[in-house]
Amino acid sequence: MSLLGITSKDLVGEVITNIILDRKDVQEHIKTALSGQEVVAEITTDSTILETRYTPTHDEHGNISGVIGISVDVSERVRMESALRASEARFRTIFERSAVGISIIDLSRRFLVSNPAMQEMLGYNKQELIGMEIASVIPATDHPAILPRYQAALEGKENFSYLEQKFLKKDGRSIWGNATMTMIRNDDGSPRFAILLVEDITSRKVMEAELAEVNKRLVASREQERLYLAQELHDEPLQELYGLLYQLEDLTNYVQGEESTSSLEEAQSAVNRIINTLRGICRELRPPALAHFGLEGAIRELAERFGNEHPEIKLHLDLMYDGQLLTEQVRLTLFRILQQALSNVARHARASNVYIRFKYSQDQAGLEVDDDGIGFSMPAGWVSFVREGHLGLAGAAERAEIVNGHFRVTSSPGKGTMIRVTVPREANVKEQIPALAQ
Repeated sequence: MSLLGITSKDLVGEVITNIILDRKDVQEHIKTALSGQEVVAEITTDSTILETRYTPTHDEHGNISGVIGISVDVSERVRMESALRASEARFRTIFERSAVGISIIDLSRRFLVSNPAMQEMLGYNKQELIGMEIASVIPATDHPAILPRYQAALEGKENFSYLEQKFLKKDGRSIWGNATMTMIRNDDGSPRFAILLVEDITSRKVMEAELAEVNKRLVASREQERLYLAQELHDEPLQELYGLLYQLEDLTNYVQGEESTSSLEEAQSAVNRIINTLRGICRELRPPALAHFGLEGAIRELAERFGNEHPEIKLHLDLMYDGQLLTEQVRLTLFRILQQALSNVARHARASNVYIRFKYSQDQAGLEVDDDGIGFSMPAGWVSFVREGHLGLAGAAERAEIVNGHFRVTSSPGKGTMIRVTVPREANVKEQIPALAQ
């Protein structure tokens, strides 16, 4: 009775009901037990919760002679149960009202429970989702890449987060979701079930696809402008300059006097310099070898000109012959990236050697440009590249991205720089917009 604030000394020789006058509940429990009924009740004091059992006792004649009361302190258990109920209530509120789709998935990849956001996202009601295999809401073409990730998570081998994937709605349309799966385990550490969170990112993916399309069209437009400008320079100013040069050569037969002859020769030299400058601009705008001899021929022509302009830098070429095997888009993408890489080497690298490797397979074409220059500290991302003035590299990465390629720069101070790009041989802009509109 000490838990009720009563000592054993207080109890000796006293009537129990006099001792617990202020505990009417205990008095009632004792009276009930004295009437022959066993009572189990919780008794609360200022700081303690007791689970108490009152059992009547009998004498040798079977008459009730008293009551035995046994109390167990269950304060901690009750507090934990209360906290658990509050936690479950908060989880239920989050579960029901969250804008993110939430589902509990069993170990056989089936939906057990789903919240309203998940139901709306997939177009199924709560009952329809129960028991559905998760594979049924993933496009069949994505199964080989996606389902092993789910299986590994459900087997407790890995959790995954920020897995961007397509989900299939009930009406057949597809949406993009950012999925996170977390395994819940039993006390012994074995997998129990998984919680799947899915954020609908369809709007963002549509925007990314639209931006990719805009970038593709801008790049194509710039190339068309380059071609048009090269043709205009070749067809008009260059032809007129050649005509002027021929006229100047004819005048040499009629000019007399050393001073006049010298002036005429200077004019001829000036016209030749202008012609050479314009021809160089035309080559940069539209390298003729790229169309006639393929990327390998265009790289060799570019390397020859680079070597003449920068004799202090030695180029080492390892090139596969491609002729007309690659599409114009692939050839032009890789050639523009190489132009930018060599421009960076000439302006910033202080390199003695540059290694250019061009290879292709049945599926893709690859280009590597590796120099032994001073290198630089790599920024965290392409936005940082732009902020730090590496606009050319950011543009090269964008060119590769537009044709579904991969662009990588590796560099560190004192260890040179390597640029590596691979693009599909059948390069096309990412086709996300049609897929989202299914």
